[in-house]
Amino acid sequence: MSTLDFSVIERAGLTQSEFAKLVNVTRVTVNHWVNGGTPSNFLKKVVAGYLEDLQIAIDKEILPQALVHMPPSMGAAEERWETIDNALTRVVVEGPDI
Repeated sequence: MSTLDFSVIERAGLTQSEFAKLVNVTRVTVNHWVNGGTPSNFLKKVVAGYLEDLQIAIDKEILPQALVHMPPSMGAAEERWETIDNALTRVVVEGPDI
């Protein structure tokens, strides 16, 4: 498996906490990965899948554009989460050739 590109998280407009929620780990764990750590073999495929889907959402200009007007500091957590979920669902349903 190739090296995981965790810069996709920030480029997609997600916080580390939001990515952590996607893969069901803590923000601290994601921060460890972003700073050079590696997910366990058990999580590697899951993490790689989400990173790939986020990259597709970036390539297709779904993210971060959908989150631009919802800064995490503005108390829009629920709205941001719904937007992220909808973007990833669109990528999964429509595929990389949206």
